[in-house]
Amino acid sequence: MTSIDSLNNLLTIISIIVTIISVICSISASSSAKAAKQYKEETLQLKDTFDLERILGRFQIGSKHFQNHTRKNDWYKGIDVNTVISPFTDILSDFGKVYHLMEDHNQLKSKVHSLNEIVQMYTSAKNPQKKEVTSLIIEITDLLQQELHRNTNKIVKC
Repeated sequence: MTSIDSLNNLLTIISIIVTIISVICSISASSSAKAAKQYKEETLQLKDTFDLERILGRFQIGSKHFQNHTRKNDWYKGIDVNTVISPFTDILSDFGKVYHLMEDHNQLKSKVHSLNEIVQMYTSAKNPQKKEVTSLIIEITDLLQQELHRNTNKIVKC
């Protein structure tokens, strides 16, 4: 009978040790999951910041190209206007991918929409509309730069 009791005590001790190891592993897995979640959030925030930086760069290059080609009053004579307008409208349509990253996405959305409408009819645009294009480009660039700066600061603080 004593051998059965000693075996029972040994198995009880082994069971307790396995339970303690299991609890320790669960705690470790939980902390690893929290770290993985935080890493994922920080990685997504970094990706979003790169997306903003990419769209800002493309917008600056595209708007400069657009303005250089449309500077003269008769800029559209002798060329296919789609070669100037289409690349810029493509860039403007890409803004839909970054609206959710903006603190005030409605402000950016309305400015991009206004700019897109003017650009679509740029061959018949008058001087006030052409000046509005320039001011909208500056305002959109400022909004993107502010948001990029804000997101970069968030990343640095992490």
